[in-house]
Formats: sequence, structure tokens, C-alpha cells
Amino acid sequence: GGRGRAEAERLRREREAAAARAESDRVAAAAAAAAAAAAEEERARKEAAAAAELAARRARICRLVGGLSELLEQMRRRREARARLHPRGALPGLRTGHGANKSRLKSDLRRTSAFVKRLRSVPAFGDASVLKGLLGDVAVLNLARYVEEVSGAIADCTRSCKIGDVEGIAAAVAAMHERYDAFLPALLPELYAVLGAPGGAEHASDHAAGADRDRGAAPAGGAGQSGDAKHRRVVLRLVTELVLNGVLSGDERADIKALVRTVAEACGVNANQERRQHQQAQGGGGKGGQSTFAVTDANLVVSFARGAGAEILGVTPRSVKHLMEGLREEVGLRVGDFDDAQDSNDRAGDGTTTNEFTKKDAIKLLKEVDDALFQRAVPPDVSASLLSNVSGALRHLSESYVATHSRLRKLERRCDQDRLLAGALSEAREKGLADARRLLENLRKGVEGLADALDGDVPVLPEDEEEEGGGAGGGVGLELWT
Repeated sequence: GGRGRAEAERLRREREAAAARAESDRVAAAAAAAAAAAAEEERARKEAAAAAELAARRARICRLVGGLSELLEQMRRRREARARLHPRGALPGLRTGHGANKSRLKSDLRRTSAFVKRLRSVPAFGDASVLKGLLGDVAVLNLARYVEEVSGAIADCTRSCKIGDVEGIAAAVAAMHERYDAFLPALLPELYAVLGAPGGAEHASDHAAGADRDRGAAPAGGAGQSGDAKHRRVVLRLVTELVLNGVLSGDERADIKALVRTVAEACGVNANQERRQHQQAQGGGGKGGQSTFAVTDANLVVSFARGAGAEILGVTPRSVKHLMEGLREEVGLRVGDFDDAQDSNDRAGDGTTTNEFTKKDAIKLLKEVDDALFQRAVPPDVSASLLSNVSGALRHLSESYVATHSRLRKLERRCDQDRLLAGALSEAREKGLADARRLLENLRKGVEGLADALDGDVPVLPEDEEEEGGGAGGGVGLELWT
């Protein structure tokens, strides 16, 4: 009996041990399965994060490459247009060819009248399809007898169009100028009259002056015909675009005199300062010292600076620099990579960007953009003079921005104190406060726009100062004001 009980106990213990081992194995297997699942989940998460980062990086590179390629193509078109339309270049031959082909052009009154009417009622020159139709009409119609009507229609369009339409209008002007030598002298006095500048006398002939009289227009220099602010901005941008595209030859001083003068007046440069800056730009000496500026039309200056770009002002806009620096960073370019460009076939960055865009492609694109940014549409002295004026306007607006911010903070504190005393502000004071805030916001936009165009810095606004009367030794209380 004792031996049987011992055997039973041994068997029981063996069964318990086997059950414990089975449980331990099950727990271990479950833990291993859980760990494997967690590892797989982590791997999948990392792969998804890497794929998302890769997609985001590809999107960033595509955006940077797209922006730089678009800028490069725009500057290429302008450079070719300047060569094609230069009066001592290909322009005479183009007009001769057009004259020889005149018999094949359509001259019926109905189509030409419809074209002029459509010019006056074009909803948007920025629409590619609309512009293509207009340029097609210029190419197939004989508009020699309708030059003044076309110039008048384009001048009328500048009253209602937007800044985004200016490039299209400039293309239509270039197409007419390429074919008809009488077109530009008919158009410029109307544009210069809007600017209020005495332009046109040097460039426009007596024929243009007669055309003005026939239309009942005021003389080109009439200050009373300067138009509203928006119209002047559109016309100035159009004149700027005409310079960039070679319609107004940048190396002909008479062509750009009105542009330079309008910008100088908007920047608040007087005649003496303008002469001194012109002498310094030409290396002709003149008294030193920094000119003072009193900007008279900040929106006009900002609009001009944005449109002029490096080709007129000679400064690479900060937004373009950011595109270039961003591409260098995304593809991992170093200074030495530009020297080894001929031997570099590495993919952009570490090879995980795109299958098409290589580091060599990035170097090529950046070099092409850099070379294009050194091309100028105006002579160096004109570029230096314009840059000096616009830079002075930026300094003046920056100082006004900081001073206006300081005055607004003081006004807000005083209004807060007045609310404590009276419970509310009067309607006049509420309006004054809102106007002050609106002025500061407009100044901020102007300064930021000019700073980007000139690769400058936006001033840092000072922290709110201690309230008047506060601090050591100061009195305490509310300031009463009326």
C-alpha cells in the first residue's frame, strides 16, 4: 500500500509539472506572439512614416523645382523678347517681313471693328485662352488703319483690369509693336498721362500728339489727368512689364524716363536728390550724404518692386532665395557639389526623392537660375538709381511702421484707461482706433512686400513699454485725456 501511494504521488507531481511547463510554454508563446505583433506593427508604422516623409519630401522638391523652373522660363521669354524687339536688333526685320506679308492679311471692316470692340470688353487678359485668341487676331488682321483705335482700347482696359492681367496686356502691346511702328507712339502718351509724368515728349512723335488732340485727351504731362491710385498702379506695372519684355528699350533713356520719374516721385525723392543719386550711380561724384525720403504712394512702390524683380532692380527677391536654398537643402547639396557637378550622378539627397530628379539636375537648375538673375533689362546706372530710391522707401516705411506701432500701443492703453473711466469709448474714438490699426496693417503689408523684393529685413517691433507713469519713481494712476 505504501509503495502504491508513493507511485501515485509521483505521478501526480509529474502531471502538475507537465501542466506547469505547458502553461509556461503557452504564456511564453503568447508573449512571443505579442512581441512579434508589436514589432510588426512598429515596422509597419515606421514604413508608413518613412513613406509619408518621402512623399512629403518629393512634394517639397516638386514645388521648389516648379517655382524655379517657372521663374527661369519667364526670364527666358523676357530675354528673348528683348532681343527680338530691340530697335537695333531683330525688330526692323520683323516689321519688314510683316509689311511684305500685308497682302495676305484680312482687312475687312467687320472683323477689325469686332477685334477693337473685343479688346475694350475683354474680361481678363490673364485668361490664357482669351489672350491666345487676341494674339491670333493680331497675327491675321491688317490693323494698320486701326492703330489709334487699338491703342485707345488698350488704354481703356487699364482702367478696369487687375494686376494679374498686366502680363497679358503687355503681350498684346508687344504683338502690335512688333508689327506697327506707329502703335507705341500712339499708346505711350495715354499711359504717361495716367502716371502724371511728362513722358512721351521724348518718345512720341507729333503724330501721337495729334492723335491725342483727335481723341480729346489731355496733354501727356497733365497732372490733373493722373487717374486714381489703382489705375496708376496698373499702368506703372504695365510700363514695367513693357521694359522687361523689350517693348520699351531699357538702354534708351527716353523710353524709361517716365518710369524712373514716377518711381522717384512715389518714393518721395525730390529733384536735387534724384540728380545726386544719378551722379553717384554714374560715378560722377556729387555731395555725399544719405537722401531723405517721404513716400507718397507706398502701394505704387511695392507694386513696382514686385514687378521689376532682379532684371530691373538687380536684387534677387528673398522669396526666390528661399526657393533656391530650399532646393539645396532638400537634395543635400554642399558647396563642393557644384564643382563636381560633371561627375555627380547621385540621386537627389540619399536617392529617395524621385526616380527622375538627380542632384546633377538640381545643380544645373540652380546654375541656370543664378545666371538668369544676372541679366538686366536696364543699364546699370538706371538700375542703381531705382534700387536706391526703392531702398530709401523701404527705410522710410520701416521707420513709419515702428513709430506707428508705438503710437498705436499708447493709443490702445489710453483707450483702455478711458473705458475704465467712462465704461465705453465714443464712436469717434472707436473709429480712430480702428483706423490706426488699419494703417498699421497696411504698413506691415507694404514693408513685407518691399522687404521681400529687396531681400531686406522686416523691422522687429519693440515690446510694449511700461505704461507712462509706471516704474521706479513714477506716479501711479490713470491718465485723463480728451
